Amino acid sequence: LDIVDFQHIKEKFQTAYPALFENIETLNQLSKTEKMYLFFLHFDIPHKDLADVLHVSNRTIETIGAVNGVNENK
Repeated sequence: LDIVDFQHIKEKFQTAYPALFENIETLNQLSKTEKMYLFFLHFDIPHKDLADVLHVSNRTIETIGAVNGVNENK
């Protein structure tokens, strides 16, 4: 079972998506899970798959999306 870590994702993708990480990092009030959600959202990954990758419930993903202005239920 691999645990996804925002710092690890940032290290792997910072070079390819510097502006995306810069924008996400300005949102200091967000949890690491919320930051990972915003990163993966950039790639249009369905909510169910995001829940699996982040090891959270689909409801948690829907709540994070709603809090961050994403009202899609993919």
